[in-house]
Amino acid sequence: NNRNNIFYNTNGTWQNASLDGSLTIRPSFDTLIPSITTIKENYSNQYEFQLFPNPVDDVLTILPPDISDEYSLTVFMYDVMGRNVWSESFQSNEIIHVDVSQYPKGIYFCQMHLNSLSRNTLQLITKKVVVIH
Repeated sequence: NNRNNIFYNTNGTWQNASLDGSLTIRPSFDTLIPSITTIKENYSNQYEFQLFPNPVDDVLTILPPDISDEYSLTVFMYDVMGRNVWSESFQSNEIIHVDVSQYPKGIYFCQMHLNSLSRNTLQLITKKVVVIH
């Protein structure tokens, strides 16, 4: 009988096991690990981007907003773990093609950073993209 050699802790106090039997070990974490897999999808009323096709198999096309302001645009692609898998900078009204044929199938997030040069403002827009093969 190993009852006197087995202890457990459920509320901060160690106690002897009161039952005969096997010992099962289960890890316990005192604090929650924050999730890094969430990226909020933002939709802007002022600047609308079009992504197609979505779901995409090989090349994703991004149509930036047709606005009169001159702006710079940086586009980022993130996987569901929040890792940046691609990024590139572009100029105003340039049609963008992203080759996703080598990406593993799954959900990605396309985040666009639009910097208006005349208004000195920055818009962040994030949209979900599904890669299929």
